[in-house]
Amino acid sequence: MFNKYLITLLALTFSAASWSQPIDFSGNDLMYSSGLPNNAPAPSLPIVERSLLVTYLGNPNNARHAAGLGAIHYQKFLLKRKQKNRGDTIRHGIIATYFFERSIKLDKSSKLFVGIPLADISLYLKQQLPASSKPTYHQDVAHDFFIEAFNYHEENRYIAVDLLLQDLANNPHNTLTSAYLTASNIWLGGEAGYDDPSILYHFVLSSYFSVRTVAMARKMEELWKKNPNKYSRFRLAPILGGWTVPARRWLAKLHGDTGAVNALDEEHRHWLALNRVFHSASVGLMLFPENENFLEAFNAWDAGNIHCQEIPDMNACQSLAKFSFNNIAFFGGQVDFFIKAGMFDYAQYFLSTWKHVPPFAYNDWDLGRTLWEHREQNMFAMHELFNNDNPNDDPVHMLLKRHKWGPDTITCQLCHQAQSRVWTEEQKSIVYYPHESVATINNWPLQTTTWIGSLSKSK
Repeated sequence: MFNKYLITLLALTFSAASWSQPIDFSGNDLMYSSGLPNNAPAPSLPIVERSLLVTYLGNPNNARHAAGLGAIHYQKFLLKRKQKNRGDTIRHGIIATYFFERSIKLDKSSKLFVGIPLADISLYLKQQLPASSKPTYHQDVAHDFFIEAFNYHEENRYIAVDLLLQDLANNPHNTLTSAYLTASNIWLGGEAGYDDPSILYHFVLSSYFSVRTVAMARKMEELWKKNPNKYSRFRLAPILGGWTVPARRWLAKLHGDTGAVNALDEEHRHWLALNRVFHSASVGLMLFPENENFLEAFNAWDAGNIHCQEIPDMNACQSLAKFSFNNIAFFGGQVDFFIKAGMFDYAQYFLSTWKHVPPFAYNDWDLGRTLWEHREQNMFAMHELFNNDNPNDDPVHMLLKRHKWGPDTITCQLCHQAQSRVWTEEQKSIVYYPHESVATINNWPLQTTTWIGSLSKSK
């Protein structure tokens, strides 16, 4: 029934695209960039899809390219639906929706071609992922597999996402599944290769599930307030700002939507006020490369230090089995702020002091020691590059990764992967609950953009 729409969309797309020039897939010299392992066999993209995706990333304001990519994923959506693979059907439905909605935003006449496929996907997603009046929380095999991959076996990252999507299809009301799909795709997108165009797919998925997760967590808190004996709060609610803002902000930056970026920064500030120690990292890292926002980034990072001094037993103030190098990574991250600001005495103090604190396990920090030593030896050269008025040669923050498209992204492995640190099975099995001072949100920050990364109508 919809083949004529697919054919029309693809024909329009390829007539608009220029294929006479070879597409450059090469990377650049990422001076001082974090080298993180990725031993996972990544899903390969068909050459036509990859080429069109690269073209779109180079110019995300072309409605025809967006519609064409939507058509490609709609075709996959139809195939997976026919095969009754609900997890993959949901995946491609979300990605197709992003491109179709994007094409309509860029050119309202696109609705003539994408309206019917978009409505078909929308109906399916509403049926498979209905809004839940009583969202649940429970941890099962898919969630355990993700935690194991995230903290100990990074090579299983793609399998973890596939399992979570299957779990979502079977139980769409479980808030934890939606939350882990948010986090896992931040991880995959944030650590994608420099010129890997699939970074966009991961941030689209993360953005979609982040908005859904916040809504479910908010509903859980409302139910708990009415009947705390029957219902519980979502234990990850206090950290959701650092999961829901990054993907939407990455999309908004890619789109060149300054208004959406500014709105998201305001939303993020509200989350920072609610839980300073956790959101100090997400706010600080996203604003670090932006010179006009560097002071705010620095202050946010420092707010995390102050919060830990006030309440040292907060989860995010400790190095535990699910975040093995939390402390040393945070202090290493602060060193980059000191270096950029020219505060060399502070940088030297941090570099010479914190690696000798036994609980921080510096000698087991396989991924971080080279980065640490590099800063010990080259902080003055790094400062010069940060401040030479050429942003293209800026060193990459220890906890960020640079990409060919979009802004630098937050990485996860330096902090979370256990590397050479050994934990007992009992330690690994502990489920961490938030400190009571941040466990209830109450005044939930306003969602300022849609999951597409565009300003919400209320803004």
